[in-house]
Amino acid sequence: MKIRFFLLLSISILLYSCKETLESYENIVKPALDTTFIASAVETPQSKKILIEEYTGVRCQNCPTGHDEVKNLLNIHKDKLLAISLHSKFLGNKYEFSAYDLLNDESESLYKEYGAGSKPAAMVDRSKFNNLTVLSRTEWGPAIDALKSKTSPVNIHIKNTYNASTKNYRIRAEMHFTEKVTDDLKYTIYIIENNITTAQLLPTGNIDSFYIHQHVLRKTLTDFNGNSLAGPYEKSKTYIKEFNYEVKPDQNPDNLNVIVSVHKSGAIKDILHCEERKLK
Repeated sequence: MKIRFFLLLSISILLYSCKETLESYENIVKPALDTTFIASAVETPQSKKILIEEYTGVRCQNCPTGHDEVKNLLNIHKDKLLAISLHSKFLGNKYEFSAYDLLNDESESLYKEYGAGSKPAAMVDRSKFNNLTVLSRTEWGPAIDALKSKTSPVNIHIKNTYNASTKNYRIRAEMHFTEKVTDDLKYTIYIIENNITTAQLLPTGNIDSFYIHQHVLRKTLTDFNGNSLAGPYEKSKTYIKEFNYEVKPDQNPDNLNVIVSVHKSGAIKDILHCEERKLK
């Protein structure tokens, strides 16, 4: 009897230890589709892209200078650089006459999570530059230059489809590892909107009621700080995550883009790679 008991116990332990560790979905939105597999071939590595996340606000008098700097950096680095504008409550509450409120819980959470103080400020790939993660405007360019030679161990593919019956978009993020990675990782899916016309305080002290805002974070489909990817991350391992998204009445689907990033989740938060695609 004892031999049978220990035999069953050993089999149970073996089965448990061989089972892949699944993602914990506590307090986060579950993907509508969640698949992991080992691809038959390793893809050609994509060129790494850098993400700048800019903390800003409509009542921030100096923030238009930050917007101009982001625009300048995008012109310099072209498609090697992606941008997100984070409108948090500090200097961010909308004017009474404004048609749009650019605040959201995710931007506020990111503002608090990374200890941003003044605005404009930004994170560049969430990497440290001069031992800081949140950087002043004059540091954004040098921080980007310091990362330009980095490569990415993961490819990201984005595919969006529209379901006319549900009036929802299905957003598909595919992450394929071209190299082995030993760090714990997460992925974040952002919905951003361009060409939003709403009031902004200018450096002159005047309010421009027809100011055009770009790269505004409207929603993250994952947790604001990312959903975990269940390791290990071996070469050719591929993850597919699909989420449903309903465009809100105050959003223009023609101006919405999807950004997907893969990033470290330990004490170091560096972004390994990111990609962007129009929603439509």
